[in-house]
Amino acid sequence: MKEINIRENVPLGPLTTFRIGGPARYLVKVKNERELSSALAWAEERNLRKFILSGGSNVLFADSGFDGLVICLGLNGFEFEGNVLRAGAACELLRMIEVSAERGLGAWQSLAGIPGTVGGAVRGNAGAFGTEIAAVVRAVEAMDSRSGERRRFENRRINFSYRNSFFKQNPSWVILSVEIELSPAEPDELARQIAAVIARRRQRGIHDRPSAGSFFLNPEADARVREMFERDKGTVCRHGRVPAGWLIEEVGLAGHRIGGAVSVPGLANCIANVGGATFEDVMMLSSFIKQRVRDTFGIQLREEVTVVPG
Repeated sequence: MKEINIRENVPLGPLTTFRIGGPARYLVKVKNERELSSALAWAEERNLRKFILSGGSNVLFADSGFDGLVICLGLNGFEFEGNVLRAGAACELLRMIEVSAERGLGAWQSLAGIPGTVGGAVRGNAGAFGTEIAAVVRAVEAMDSRSGERRRFENRRINFSYRNSFFKQNPSWVILSVEIELSPAEPDELARQIAAVIARRRQRGIHDRPSAGSFFLNPEADARVREMFERDKGTVCRHGRVPAGWLIEEVGLAGHRIGGAVSVPGLANCIANVGGATFEDVMMLSSFIKQRVRDTFGIQLREEVTVVPG
């Protein structure tokens, strides 16, 4: 199709924050809904697998790459209407938080520094420091990649839960844009809060190495394990969950390394690429961590990262 440029054998590693992954058999960048529809139709005609890639911050591709069409979203327009921000799915999350603050609109500054896009944050109900993006989402415009149906989802129909949403459970639906409802505040105070959040994240080493951020979801735990955590850390568990990083530390695997993949000391739930890590390195380390935690605590860790096989 003339309006879209399909490329072949494009390396995926440089398009992700993990810097891991082989080539996509086909890849296309789309900048509007018409091009997205054309790319989906092109893949459908050839019976190809499809993968929608936005910011690349929460995904791990196989070393063999992806045998299908990777569609890179470029839906990055945005506008304000009163206290509501309407942002394309590919808008960078941090940039939208900063732009909103400049206009004296806040309520989501705790999410500053989370890598990735607005659409990706909604899909995974991104959160940090006690705030989730679900709290500020008013509605989402999305398209069913199978039928082409376009639909508006009000917040209550998105089924937000811990690091989850309708869109994560139904990956055929592609987020096009998001309406964010914000609250008035002093721009200088918002800027100060954003800077403080980013500084706090940098102190934890989150920005210093190629990774996907938190690798595992924080699991639900029984009363015994919750009490152990609360006694050790002097803080209360949230929603019956304990931090995956604490569990990894408790089983002695903080700093454990396989190949180029390491569970970062002091931030054990972050598996980082410290040089030449492969998909197999990360998955072997993940499996080893899950087995040790399961054997010790009877808890099954699950990946927060989207793992994409070849």
